[in-house]
Amino acid sequence: MEIGMTLGPVNEGLKPYLEAQFTFVARNPRTGTAVMIPELIGENMVERELFNLRQKNYEERSQKRKQQQTSVDTLSLLNWPNEEAQETGLRLMKEAEPLLTIPALAHRDSILSRDTKLSNALICHRQQRNVYGRIFGGFLMRRAYEIAFTTAYLFCGSQPRFVEVDEVVFKKPVNVGDLLRLDSCVLYTSQNPLSMNPLIHIQVVATVVKPEEVSTFISNTFHFTFEKKHGGTVRRVLPGTIEEAQRVVIRMEANSR
Repeated sequence: MEIGMTLGPVNEGLKPYLEAQFTFVARNPRTGTAVMIPELIGENMVERELFNLRQKNYEERSQKRKQQQTSVDTLSLLNWPNEEAQETGLRLMKEAEPLLTIPALAHRDSILSRDTKLSNALICHRQQRNVYGRIFGGFLMRRAYEIAFTTAYLFCGSQPRFVEVDEVVFKKPVNVGDLLRLDSCVLYTSQNPLSMNPLIHIQVVATVVKPEEVSTFISNTFHFTFEKKHGGTVRRVLPGTIEEAQRVVIRMEANSR
């Protein structure tokens, strides 16, 4: 189910404050298997056009996600989304070489993505569970937002303005008692075409750590965009590894769409 939500003023014709698209999967809470849902029927031309548009976007997004799964999770050097993305990623890696090899002589306006990283960890308690006994997704988003905001704050040197949640992916559920680690970093920076202020694109990865089993798995990925409110400049962020370069170009492509 794809659900659209708009938050705006009561007066019609005014621009909404926020628009969001949520994708939900209907599953049986006991077995975890898929559950059938009623078919959606558009009652007018506007609803049918909107349905077709979202269906097309869903198919394109599914295809992109398959490519991203291959290129990011397997960390293959050959699995770039496309040729243009590969050229961009390799160019960024080339620009990052001085920071990796001769940092004392590297340009002071640039910084490696890994040097913007923040991490914290927490135990998930019962008061954060949802009706199915898992940790509530809103709680995870709140904690991810807080570390992303802090990362942007430290990076730009002043309180940033929150712009948007670019994408949130719930890969695996988080249970009560789980040890959760949050890792945040600046993927790249750009410029707001309207205000001309710097934009800071943050990625947060949530990982469940199982010390007894000596294992980990990624439960969620979050992408946020913040703006440096009062203008000025920020340092250019560059990837230090092929994995980071792939993640940057994938995020750039998604944000440009």
